[in-house]
Amino acid sequence: GHGICRNGTCECSPQHGTVGAACDIPKRCPNDCKTGSGTGTCVAGKCECDKGYSGPDCRIKNGDIQGICPKECCGRGKCKYSYGQNKYYCACPPGTGGEDCCTSYCPKDCSRRGACRGGKCFCDDGWQGLDCSKRILYCPGNPKHKSIPGPSDCYGRGVCSAGTCICPTSKFICNDGICTVQAQGYTGKACEFFDCPQNCYDINSYRTPG
Repeated sequence: GHGICRNGTCECSPQHGTVGAACDIPKRCPNDCKTGSGTGTCVAGKCECDKGYSGPDCRIKNGDIQGICPKECCGRGKCKYSYGQNKYYCACPPGTGGEDCCTSYCPKDCSRRGACRGGKCFCDDGWQGLDCSKRILYCPGNPKHKSIPGPSDCYGRGVCSAGTCICPTSKFICNDGICTVQAQGYTGKACEFFDCPQNCYDINSYRTPG
């Protein structure tokens, strides 16, 4: 009466807590519910723990996992019990590992373009992103090729957008070939040239405000 016979094989009923070919062997509880100071009673293969104790084998006292899992899973993972291996283990969250979850891993190992420190990627020059997989597109006019675009991009005259300089345009008033600059603009891949109407290419013909 502890199981069901199917095709000549006994399938033991979990609620009776028995095992074996004839379902006649009482199923043992983890560590017989007696480990260290924790105690309990084995009922149908499961521990019924005494007051103040918990866990599959009644080892955990008042919810304290100290000394149960390695280094208390470094405060990162969850302390769980493996019935197959009859022991506690740390279930680590993404980005951590090791038997105690104390080892930090970086996304995609920083794509081999940076250094992993404390679970965070510090990217090599020219790369960015959480996993250092995105290339920084520098603009011309940035001689130092800084990791973060700055005032030196486009010679400080334009705006760097995805590796392309967007240069401001000029506003002129021209009389008899003489151009008076109201707002200086620039042109060129790095905004390196003065922007001038077609009839005012001679730099000497400029008149700037003031």
